[in-house]
Amino acid sequence: MRLKDKVALVTGSSKGIGEAIALKFAQEGANVVINGMNRSDLEAVEHRIRETGQAVLAIPADVSVQAEVGDMVERSAKRFGKIDILVCNAGKMFFGNVEETIEEDWDRAIAVNLKSVFLCSKAVIPHMKRQGQGRIITMSSTAGKSARTIAGVSYAVSKAGIMYLTKRMAQDFGKYGVAVNCIAPGPVDTAMSRSFPPGMLSAYIKEIPLGRIGEPEDVANVAAFLASGEAEYITGEIIDINGGSYID
Repeated sequence: MRLKDKVALVTGSSKGIGEAIALKFAQEGANVVINGMNRSDLEAVEHRIRETGQAVLAIPADVSVQAEVGDMVERSAKRFGKIDILVCNAGKMFFGNVEETIEEDWDRAIAVNLKSVFLCSKAVIPHMKRQGQGRIITMSSTAGKSARTIAGVSYAVSKAGIMYLTKRMAQDFGKYGVAVNCIAPGPVDTAMSRSFPPGMLSAYIKEIPLGRIGEPEDVANVAAFLASGEAEYITGEIIDINGGSYID
């Protein structure tokens, strides 16, 4: 159990990739704080984690709002006494090029996808500094690297920003024992990918060298590695999980 006695906070963990990460962490021995917009959305995940024998705390919060993030982090630290791992997974997909994108969608994409990483990291870093250790895992996307993407421009820009933020935090907080890394998946079989325009996803899958779309567990396995002691000398890295659809 690579994460025995660790405490992990996973945002956007009511479904999809976040749910898979939260469950994987529990299976690896961590106590887990799960987060989503609504309490009812978290109940099924909460039940699955309890079945592993690990403790779980479900906190509904909008991670693009500073006050809600601050309250979530303080409640987590009060319940478990520490926060060892933060996974910034909350995100929302947007489509359209610059001409097609309305201002409200641009602002929401930046808030949900990028601002949330800033707010959550800012809130947990003081706890990790006091502990002398911590792991932050951010969730970007292949869309943040390649202009040849299904996603809209607002989504892609927000995900590119996460990559820079990851590298900067790794530089700034490594001296305190805080490692910061980023996962950049290609399309994964979740409700988000199933919202793609008809035919677009199937055409994309045909071009993947490994011949299939990603599964949430593919991402969860890498997140568990980055959160574990096996990755203690890795920081500032962007790890692609895309079956070879984008290689740099």
